[in-house]
Amino acid sequence: MFRIKTDIRQFKCKDRDKVDRLIRNWVIRPADLIFDGASDQWKPIGEHPNFVDLFASLDEAHQNQPDTVITDRAADKAANDRANSGPLDHQKPKAKRAAPKAAVLRPAASITKKEPPTPSEDVEGVIRDSGEITMMTDRTLDLLSEDGPDSTP
Repeated sequence: MFRIKTDIRQFKCKDRDKVDRLIRNWVIRPADLIFDGASDQWKPIGEHPNFVDLFASLDEAHQNQPDTVITDRAADKAANDRANSGPLDHQKPKAKRAAPKAAVLRPAASITKKEPPTPSEDVEGVIRDSGEITMMTDRTLDLLSEDGPDSTP
């Protein structure tokens, strides 16, 4: 059994084939850790004797891939000509869509205010008049004043 820790996940693989597949798909990288039962330590899997050859072959294959793709200029020109030409015979030209209509905007004053629902009779301390000043507002005003709540004018 192989126990492997990556940055975001841990794997418990029963056989080497599964670990090989995870390495080939770059799920497991050389810096990820594998538990070594002989020394009871986590070590980089890239240095594990069972997987050193696999990482070396993947690194070599990666080194042999070109950094850029080399194409034939004639093929590029033909592809550009096809892309810039009009529709092919079997393609119908698309009909132009009409522009969307502008939304109707209403000024805020035209929106009617809805009255809040009336609370039931068992609710205490209901403010019936929106102009009424509450004790909380007076207390807050006292706390926010420059002189403080204990000073008198």
